[in-house]
Amino acid sequence: MRDMEEHKTPEEWYHDSFEKLVENGMSKTQVKEILDPGYAFIVTDPLTGVYNRRVLYERLEALAKQEIPLCIDMLDVDHFKNYNDTYGHGQGDIALKQITSAIKAGTKSEDILARYGGEEFTLILPRTDLKGAKRVTERVRKNVEDMIMEASSENLKEGFEKTTISQGATWHDGSSIKTADQLLKEADVALYEAKKERNMVSFYHLI
Repeated sequence: MRDMEEHKTPEEWYHDSFEKLVENGMSKTQVKEILDPGYAFIVTDPLTGVYNRRVLYERLEALAKQEIPLCIDMLDVDHFKNYNDTYGHGQGDIALKQITSAIKAGTKSEDILARYGGEEFTLILPRTDLKGAKRVTERVRKNVEDMIMEASSENLKEGFEKTTISQGATWHDGSSIKTADQLLKEADVALYEAKKERNMVSFYHLI
């Protein structure tokens, strides 16, 4: 058996390792990241290091088919255009990295964070009941609100010492199948409501 393992071609080794890791419960995206270091450049956002929009959609489609409870939370940085206009895009990039860290600090390892585009992120909370979803989304909101922006204090203008996020979330109990498009649409509708007030979490089923 050992001789057979030692004489496997790279393609055979990759295929066998891939199948074993998937059988052990890892997603295909996670397995590819482990077996192919270059794959990370394809699936992650280069600025923040979190997943990109394409991977978000693939993971959400796969989770939605499992009929498990899950929450989709869309997050938008409040007044980010004004921040960019005031400090420039370089400082804006630093802020986005810092905000990403604050969001991740409020989540679990199995939660999935992706940059949806610009200053907008999407968070998937798999196997989460409604109470847990409300707790996590509020913790994330508070993490960002309590964050001190990294621009030097002498350069920070009044009103930009801190930043906030608006969040639109939808929770699905898993009793029926919904598509990724349906879930993202519900979260987007909830986000529209949250942005009317800013610095808040709005849940689709409560609108």
